[in-house]
Amino acid sequence: MVLLAAYNVLLQRLTGATDLVVPAITSGRGQPEFHETVGPFFNFLPLRTDLTGCETFRQVVDRTRGTCVEAYAREIPFLQIAAESPELMAEAALDDRALCALQVWQFATVMEGERIGDLAVEEVRGRLFSQPNGTDIPDGALLTFDIDPSGEIYGNFAYNSNLFTESSIMSMVAELSGILRYGVAAPDSPME
Repeated sequence: MVLLAAYNVLLQRLTGATDLVVPAITSGRGQPEFHETVGPFFNFLPLRTDLTGCETFRQVVDRTRGTCVEAYAREIPFLQIAAESPELMAEAALDDRALCALQVWQFATVMEGERIGDLAVEEVRGRLFSQPNGTDIPDGALLTFDIDPSGEIYGNFAYNSNLFTESSIMSMVAELSGILRYGVAAPDSPME
């Protein structure tokens, strides 16, 4: 929720908007009939947060937390939302707009070094080089945070190079890092 709050501050600064909708990728397993099922059920969950009147990072985190708790309690499949309320997606379909999604993964168990048959589980989380091509990018951008069991956070910002430049993404990453550093160090100070 802190990462989403910082992202909300970034989006507010970039767009000037205070009523923000960030599609977050969830497991999609909220319904009991899917709890014991194998396979992916990912869902885009639109998280709408109004930052009007928020003067400190703590207020943004509180507002973002309220949004998340309410949305997770009432998660509806994204395609159902889009079908029943197409006006919600109308702005995202405009040529000058880019959908920027967020996903955060937190792994509860450590499997590093565990053996399964003849295979040993090893995971490389930190990337030293960018990956120029991928398939997980929506029409705009996808910001992914991976929270390691040790507490380390790794980020990846995949984007459509027809809509963003490398320098614009690097600027966004630098500003997001600054928001997080300042917000965590001085959560009750006025946001710059």
